[in-house]
Amino acid sequence: MNAESGQRAVAAGASASAGAAPVLAVQAADEKRRLAILLLAIVLGGTLLGIVYHLILHYGLGWQYPWSTYMFRPAARFSDFLTDWVTVRSYGLSQPQAPTQMSGYYYAVPEPYVLAYSPAAHLLMRGIAVLPPIWGLTLEIAALLTTVLFASYLCMREAFASAWGRWVAAMAFAFASYPVAFVADRGNFDMVVFAIVFWGVYLYAKGSWRWAMALLGVAAALKYYPAILLLLPVIDRRYRAAIWGAVVALATTVAATVALGFMTPGISPFGVARYAWQTLTGVHGGYTTWGFEGITHRHSIWSVFHLVWIRVAGADPSTSVSLAYVLVAALVVAGVVVWLLLVAGPEGRRVALWRKAGILIVMMILLPPLSSDYTLLYVFIPLSLMLTAPELPASGKVAAVLLALCFVPMDYLFIEPWFKGNATIEPALGDTKSSVITYACLLLGAGVAMMLARAPRQVGQ
Repeated sequence: MNAESGQRAVAAGASASAGAAPVLAVQAADEKRRLAILLLAIVLGGTLLGIVYHLILHYGLGWQYPWSTYMFRPAARFSDFLTDWVTVRSYGLSQPQAPTQMSGYYYAVPEPYVLAYSPAAHLLMRGIAVLPPIWGLTLEIAALLTTVLFASYLCMREAFASAWGRWVAAMAFAFASYPVAFVADRGNFDMVVFAIVFWGVYLYAKGSWRWAMALLGVAAALKYYPAILLLLPVIDRRYRAAIWGAVVALATTVAATVALGFMTPGISPFGVARYAWQTLTGVHGGYTTWGFEGITHRHSIWSVFHLVWIRVAGADPSTSVSLAYVLVAALVVAGVVVWLLLVAGPEGRRVALWRKAGILIVMMILLPPLSSDYTLLYVFIPLSLMLTAPELPASGKVAAVLLALCFVPMDYLFIEPWFKGNATIEPALGDTKSSVITYACLLLGAGVAMMLARAPRQVGQ
């Protein structure tokens, strides 16, 4: 009788769990719908508030830039793209080639062999620069918008029943996002790199790890910092996939370096490699790009540390301090990855993909010495994974809200008055605003929330 009673109790419990499963699924879908609508409201409302705020300051009070907009200098629109275009078209030449059919500001090339980012990125830009500037820029923006719209559709898919409603919400979510406007306004190459990274993670989520890691390997060769995502299959104990991604990244870098060396008169592949190292370390011809470039329209931990340092010390951090920061950042990445390996279990199944990828992406955005506001684009990746996950715990929802706030303009305060009286530092701060600190805090909070996330308890557990 006792055995029979036990069997009946187990059967009853299983029946109750099976009956509750559809209810839980409905509840989870309803929660995701409300969360998606909340995120849409945050982005639309926050961006509208930012626009109105700066319009009032400019037209109401007559204040000029940097109070007139939350974007970069209007006179320097598309300067990132034009600078890259001039750099690759002028590679190996004593005189830079000015852009034709598209006027705009660009930064002078300091040396004839300075690379635009990595050898792979330089080579790809060289192909794009075959086109007139306006067509090359259009091609990069098309890659950006196609990817961002699809990512936004994934985020808004649960919010509305009709396909028409989903796409309208997706377009609103995409076009109202600050980093989308910022990267298009700058014409930065991250438009292309973001698209490659997004589709790489998307294919990884779909189980196509060979194509996924190939794309992520190419992205790592283009701009280096996406290399952190090559650790994603390591956390999942898919070591062959991780090795494959690393091999693609290395092969792409070597092939691009050799190609540039043979294509360009006056420099060998070894010379290209030397300039690539200078680009990576931020040193060109005796000057460093890690100086105040780590502040304006940036949001990394280094930017916040940099501000505090010059406020206290009255000067830029020394090279040794910069290198110490890089070492600490590398140790943080290593520590977090080891922690993920421990909590993920033998096959990485204990940690959801949105959590693993989200933590890696937050570190990718937050820790590099140079992390401009257009890298906030990568927030689309964890958000799309969160809003398409079967279930999302409370701390995951908190992380989603904090990440969505990164899509909102936060340039409400001009930070230069904090440094009044220091003639050396004050002019160099340029148009640095409070978003340097705000975005860093939001990303840090989102990362902590994802680390604290736990899988929702199932019925019967």
